[in-house]
Amino acid sequence: MNSWKDIASYFGKSTRTVRRWEAKAGLPVRRPDGRNQRIVFAVPEEIARWAANRFGPRAAQGGGFVAVPVQVLNGWGEIADYLGKSSRTAQRWEKELHLPVHRPSGKRITLAVAKEIDDWINECGNG
Repeated sequence: MNSWKDIASYFGKSTRTVRRWEAKAGLPVRRPDGRNQRIVFAVPEEIARWAANRFGPRAAQGGGFVAVPVQVLNGWGEIADYLGKSSRTAQRWEKELHLPVHRPSGKRITLAVAKEIDDWINECGNG
């Protein structure tokens, strides 16, 4: 999740609500430079854990979402290991075949969600 809008969409809430949750309830939102309020990102696994603790594991009954644990792959090494390929191949697939990765703070941090990679593999037949 690379913006307030993405975070709000996850919960089915407004950006104002999720900003308030961050300020008053500890919603785990990160800022690459630590200061700029406009540039934010959130790790789906952390958001899901926070939501489960705050709203209960079946949060869909009140907030329009379900907090589900998500496997986040941190960096090209973990992404490549998950794929069973080299880092170079994973990077090439990202450029040429649109492997789903996230760069919350530009090109220095690369994250991927295992479920998104599984779906991508099923869609494009790279299994």
